[in-house]
Amino acid sequence: MAINMRRGMYEDFDMDRMQAGELAIVLGGDPNVASGKSIYFTVAPGDCRRLMTKEDLKSEIYNALGEITDELSSRLDAVAEEVGLAEKARVTAESSRKSAETARASAESSRVVAENARKSAETARVSAEASRTSAETSRVSAETARVTAESKRAEAAKEQAKSVTEAVQSIGDSKERANEAAAQATAAAGNANSVANTVEEKLNKGELNGPPGPAGSNGITIPANGLFTLGIEGEDLYVYYSDATTPPQFEIDSEGYAYWITPDS
Repeated sequence: MAINMRRGMYEDFDMDRMQAGELAIVLGGDPNVASGKSIYFTVAPGDCRRLMTKEDLKSEIYNALGEITDELSSRLDAVAEEVGLAEKARVTAESSRKSAETARASAESSRVVAENARKSAETARVSAEASRTSAETSRVSAETARVTAESKRAEAAKEQAKSVTEAVQSIGDSKERANEAAAQATAAAGNANSVANTVEEKLNKGELNGPPGPAGSNGITIPANGLFTLGIEGEDLYVYYSDATTPPQFEIDSEGYAYWITPDS
């Protein structure tokens, strides 16, 4: 089977008329190669593929290098621009990060200050509560002491009133016993000096001293018929006097002191 080839100028090359397996030799005018000369083989009508020689390849590579260089340069410029934009974005992001870090540090500092203020306030509150509790304890203690003192005072007043009552009753009883002992007055006169010495001794010791009474007449006022003696039996004070005389008068004040009321001269 013979190999069919066609040849001619490029402007006469009609790929649609080619048959599968045919070769087409372009003698000139091919714009795809620098020399204008080329060879095509047909895969199918309308589908012709150009074959390249070594010289064509070198020329194509040389021409492609310029395009590739331009493309690379353009792409490198674009990449550089993108890198510049990315760097600006990085710098902006870093500035934002630093600002955010500064804001975070400031917020943390504010939080620490607020926490310290909260702790100080809590410490002051605890101290104030302790002071309040201590004051309340002191108040309760003072109130307890006041109630206790008031109770003791009331008890003392009660005991004093009881003593006064008992003393008054004792004086009343003494009057009755004095009437019964009138017969013994004469016999007891001999003991007057002894009693007087005892009274003087007690006076010297201050046992019978009481608040000063109103001013009276100078000297000792004892009527001639008013002689009497005092005697102590147990815890009772007795007055001994003659039936022919007026019984001596005594009174006891609020503090329990006994006073002899002397008759007018």
